Amino acid sequence: MQTETELKITSRTLDSNDLAMLTLDGYINSTTAVQLKKEIEHLGKKIFRFIISFRGVEYVSSAGWGVVLTRIREFREKKGDIVFINMSDEVNSIFKLLELNQVIKYFSTTKDALRYFGVTEPGAVSELEEPLSGGDGSPDAQRLTIEDAIRRIVRENPLLNATQIKQTLTSPAYGFVKLNTLKVYFVLRRLRLNTRERKLYYAWQCLVKKTRM
Repeated sequence: MQTETELKITSRTLDSNDLAMLTLDGYINSTTAVQLKKEIEHLGKKIFRFIISFRGVEYVSSAGWGVVLTRIREFREKKGDIVFINMSDEVNSIFKLLELNQVIKYFSTTKDALRYFGVTEPGAVSELEEPLSGGDGSPDAQRLTIEDAIRRIVRENPLLNATQIKQTLTSPAYGFVKLNTLKVYFVLRRLRLNTRERKLYYAWQCLVKKTRM
């Protein structure tokens, strides 16, 4: 898990190096936004089509959004574009609150973003997208995001703390092998499940909803 002053950027190219995907992990604030700006400017000398994945992003400041907004018009004039994928609920809510969804296209999957750019080659998704979990290969483990896995664990046992949830996530049943307790804590906080009371209330809500179905 990155600290609030760190941002990891993984860059990949596709479609004869005419399309770039940036996978972000960490915080995008006034400090790290400079790093993102430099990466886009470097690749943007030759590439005008970008997919930006907020896969591991906990927070985006106005400076982070501004980095994209300052380049998107230029890229569109050159028949390119910038689109977003893989936002957490928290980041996506700010994205919509600022009405950036009126300016920047957002896709829920990599495949949809590639299709928007006319890329339909077999294997394109696997080339660009790293799996969320490194599990035992079971279909259920591959399907779950860390947020969904944590919700399931809390629903089944709301008395577990962050360390115990991390141990469950890294077990063969879930297979999230690259996790630490701090990462789990931040996800719990983002989901508003970071206290025992909130976990119990969430589990109770799920139980009530289930009995009404």
